[in-house]
Amino acid sequence: ATAGASTGGTESGGGGTEAGGGGTDTGGAGGCDTGTTHTGGTEYCTLSQGAVGNGYSYGIWWNEASSACLTVFGDEATFGASFRDSGDLLAFVGLAYDETRTPDQIGIFSADFAFTTAATSGTGFLGVYGRSSDPDVEYYVIEDWWGTRPTFNMLRGTIHVDGGTYDVYEDAISGTTIIRIYASVRTEGRSCGHTSISQHFTEWAGMEMPMGMLQEVTLFVEGLHADGDVEYTRGMVTVE
Repeated sequence: ATAGASTGGTESGGGGTEAGGGGTDTGGAGGCDTGTTHTGGTEYCTLSQGAVGNGYSYGIWWNEASSACLTVFGDEATFGASFRDSGDLLAFVGLAYDETRTPDQIGIFSADFAFTTAATSGTGFLGVYGRSSDPDVEYYVIEDWWGTRPTFNMLRGTIHVDGGTYDVYEDAISGTTIIRIYASVRTEGRSCGHTSISQHFTEWAGMEMPMGMLQEVTLFVEGLHADGDVEYTRGMVTVE
């Protein structure tokens, strides 16, 4: 899904083979920083996107929901999202770019995250999300999920990053333009850890899945026909 756009993202993954159940909260076992629960913040309850200060930007988009809000806490890229009866809902906070450089031209991207989920139903997933242009790409590094483990139309291979195994998929959305979908889906979900984002970009490029001119690199939650209360208790997106 794309903030401000009418095309769903991973919902097109229904063409893949549905597998597994919810992710498991294994990330904390390695001793990673799980952050802290936040209060206050700035709430966005309409379809919108923009800067939030401290170098980060936000976006919230849905094609159907009885209620949906994103709360940005102002502590790095931490945020909360609460939604009910979503069709396809996407909420994210991270770094935004002007589509003039590829990720390689900007630097090496990574993220550190921890999140909690409650009141969940349907299907949802969390991790890293972003877009590029030329080619038009929506990309995901999916670290955890509830409900059905997400899959996509074409399995391109398996990679090993950050101590875990990820299935790599490619898909596409057809509309006025064709948007390519890239996704690394962790085989064992985790609720806390470090994501070497640029390593996924490199692995994808080796599978003829190149990135284009970068639009954003964010932490996200997406819900499909879902209810959810999610908080990123720790969230940082960095570039070196």
